[in-house]
Amino acid sequence: MAGGFFIGILTAFLVWSFQGMVEAREEAALGMPGGVTVLYTFEGPWVIAGADAAAAREELKTYVRDRSLALVISSTGDGRPEVLVHDPDGLVPWFTRAAPQELRSAVSGVYLLKGTYSERRWSESAVTPLLPSGVVVEGVISIPRDAALPLDRVQYARRVGREPLPPGLYAINRTDEAQVRHVLSLLRRMGLALGTWSVSVRSSSPS
Repeated sequence: MAGGFFIGILTAFLVWSFQGMVEAREEAALGMPGGVTVLYTFEGPWVIAGADAAAAREELKTYVRDRSLALVISSTGDGRPEVLVHDPDGLVPWFTRAAPQELRSAVSGVYLLKGTYSERRWSESAVTPLLPSGVVVEGVISIPRDAALPLDRVQYARRVGREPLPPGLYAINRTDEAQVRHVLSLLRRMGLALGTWSVSVRSSSPS
């Protein structure tokens, strides 16, 4: 019981401490509707078996689907210049909604972001040097300004498949503490540690 109390205190402190950093991390919210929680993750020091990490990833995808959430992952540092999206209900307005069979596929095709280096190279010569080997370009999508994507760093978007999920910025369209804690527990089971926690309570404007 004492452990749960201290976890609650730590959670409240983290939310309060990083509330002022939301504006600086708005790009991670990526135009998602409603309140958005942004988690900055990095590779943890513990060793996770591949099968265990894969099981946690599939649990995360199921959790997002069953609770009508959307998950957007933005790579950081030296990671791939990509945005990964798991959005079964089509809540992210700029991303193409997946057919049911696409949500079960092992590797997702990519959507180049309009205005990026990769989109220009592909339109001129069908060459895409920054894409993962073997993936197929499904098309080009435009990103609204309020998504605030850094197009010099992020080149394309694709759905979460069965590949290991990378460290980076994880955004979900919820600020509920219990749901965020559950997502954190699944990320930890994948070998990811929490760097900072930012919470945005912005609500999407009605269209």
